[in-house]
Amino acid sequence: VLGRGSWAEVRLGYDLKENTRIAVKIVAKNQLKERDRALVAREIRVWQTLQHPNIAKMLGHIEERSKIYI
Repeated sequence: VLGRGSWAEVRLGYDLKENTRIAVKIVAKNQLKERDRALVAREIRVWQTLQHPNIAKMLGHIEERSKIYI
């Protein structure tokens, strides 16, 4: 675990296509209130548009029944 918040944690992952280590934010949907769900959706939309050398690039996201992987 690289980091942990109130409803998410960040773990070390590996991108097989790029052959590199990545950070994966894992959001536990069962711990989200309705307002938090909207905030996560907004974070994903905003993060997809960001392009700056000091901000991690978002490669994508996967939503499952109980978790969101960013």
